[in-house]
Amino acid sequence: MAAPLPQARMRRSKGELRELVLASGRGILRSQGLGTGVERLTFKKVLDHLQETEGIRITQASLIRRVWTNQEEFQRDVVESIIRDESEREISSVGDSLSGTFARIDLSSPEMRRASLAELIRASTEDYLSLTDSPLSTIQTALIACALAGGDAGTDDEFLAIIGRATERLTHFYVELYESALEFIGFRVRPGMRIEQMAITILSLGEGSLLRRSTNPDVFDPIVLPRELDGMDVDWDLFGFGVKAIVEAFVEEDPDWSIPGESLIPSL
Repeated sequence: MAAPLPQARMRRSKGELRELVLASGRGILRSQGLGTGVERLTFKKVLDHLQETEGIRITQASLIRRVWTNQEEFQRDVVESIIRDESEREISSVGDSLSGTFARIDLSSPEMRRASLAELIRASTEDYLSLTDSPLSTIQTALIACALAGGDAGTDDEFLAIIGRATERLTHFYVELYESALEFIGFRVRPGMRIEQMAITILSLGEGSLLRRSTNPDVFDPIVLPRELDGMDVDWDLFGFGVKAIVEAFVEEDPDWSIPGESLIPSL
């Protein structure tokens, strides 16, 4: 009986290799967090994880110079991809939270418009902390701390650039969201202030709240209060209270506002 022919080894494309190994790296960060940097995210660790979880064996030699120049370039790509994924999830989550809220707000009086503004804030912040995995919530903070402590230019500067791009994109999203919401319910940014400043302040509070929640989650247990719009009991947390205070400091009623038509409800 003739011996069976050896099975041909699958040759994956550069793109397939890249996505497989990036996914494995993201899996490690999601389960273990970043610690004090990315030095532990080695090719060996990631490839071992890929073989253990997916049964796929890839050698380091098939990656170097074909997919990534070196391990440091790979580490940056993993971090950038996971921050990009989290940004997309945040944008989608906030949009989903607000879509239903816009349909039930009340524009009939200044009091109800202010109550509607509070409800938009509550809805947009309600799930923000709970939907963010604790290990991921410390990624940007850990990277910044690592970069600032390093002192040497180069890799750390590139990590900061990654964070800068992600933050800029999120800021742009929130600026557009806040502009649409304020215009719809008849508020405007106070003279001498800019909506970009409000967005950055809220994002900074969010980043700090995520970090604090990762070490002391009980602080952010919800507080039940009656909703001004309809008297129904709803949950608020410390992050929501903070965002409400920031928004109230930055905005005022627009004296030139008139009730918009239904077709002008912001699309998210």
